[in-house]
Amino acid sequence: MPQSVPVLMYHSVGCPDRNWLWHFLTCPWDVFEKQVEALSRGGFHTISLQELYDYMSTGKSLPSRPVVLTFDDGYLDNWVYAYPILKKYSFRGTIFVNPEFVDPTLEYRPNMDDIRNGRCSLEELESGGFLSWREMREMEISSIVDIQSHALTHTWYFNSPTITDFRHPGDGYIWVDWNNHPQTKHNYRSEKYLPEYGSPVYSYGPSLITRRYFPNSTLREVLVEYVGARGGRAFFKKDNWRNKLHKLARDYGKSHSLNDRFETEIEYIERVEHELYHSKEMIEEKLGKQIRFLCWPNGANNEITLRIASQTGYLSSTYSSRAKGFRNKFGEDAARVRRISSLHITGSDASKLRFIDSKLFAAYVYSYYYSSILPKALRYCLNIAYRLLRPIMDR
Repeated sequence: MPQSVPVLMYHSVGCPDRNWLWHFLTCPWDVFEKQVEALSRGGFHTISLQELYDYMSTGKSLPSRPVVLTFDDGYLDNWVYAYPILKKYSFRGTIFVNPEFVDPTLEYRPNMDDIRNGRCSLEELESGGFLSWREMREMEISSIVDIQSHALTHTWYFNSPTITDFRHPGDGYIWVDWNNHPQTKHNYRSEKYLPEYGSPVYSYGPSLITRRYFPNSTLREVLVEYVGARGGRAFFKKDNWRNKLHKLARDYGKSHSLNDRFETEIEYIERVEHELYHSKEMIEEKLGKQIRFLCWPNGANNEITLRIASQTGYLSSTYSSRAKGFRNKFGEDAARVRRISSLHITGSDASKLRFIDSKLFAAYVYSYYYSSILPKALRYCLNIAYRLLRPIMDR
């Protein structure tokens, strides 16, 4: 029976920052090293996405216990922590990057190799941003890291005239600022944006599968002015602020022509073509290599995006991590790759996510090699065992 190949999904690897909106995506670097060490001791061998594609499409042989390590978004900490750790254990990984988030700096930022060589201390490492092209070239030259595409924008767009919320202090709509100031996206984890408080947030979806809705700008101006005249941030201290803004928006819509519109089908297709082609072209030009693999931002894709990706020259793209029934085996569709998370889920919300940092990690990955029925049962048992044994094994 053809073997299944586990493809592990990471994002940020470093020091978790509770002030970051998506802090739960950061695997602590010491936990990541324990995971890599566990795989190394367990006899696992990392392979590239190209090797996986060749195996799935032609049955080309693989080393024993093959595994693919992938990292989404191109965070700076992939250079600072993950890359030196991979190098230490002779492992390899793939980083999916979005060109719009690449840091324009021309200097190398210090990483863990500098600590080992006595050039800086752990406390001096900074990792809150995104990779630069120079850092990516250095990792590529080492053959430790393979850079591939994560499309261009990795954002969200409004998709209907339904107002679901309003910009307010502490909200999670940082992507609205990205869309308004794309040139500063690489700096968003440290950049202090000043949101337009009161600005309406409409129903939205991932950029690549969303037919954009372009709302009326005058309504936004009216709402922002209304909030500003009532104290700005202080306005939101009242419990009924949402009701007041919804009423103002409804009343304005009844007495004014909104002059809003939706993106046409042609505009949508052209935008997706630009995203997939331009991201591929830019990475190829900056790194002097061929880009053949694509990770869908937010796991979002449809028939149109899949067709355009194929026409653009991508060999393969990722499934959502929630996809079922695909196990990266010879005979399956080589144009799609299913990944599994390195997270152990102990609850339904992000605050309950935990990275598997015990000796059970290698067993968790190893269970993927079994048949399509047994792994589910094995992973279920490992889940139970992990809950029971973690307090003991992680002391």
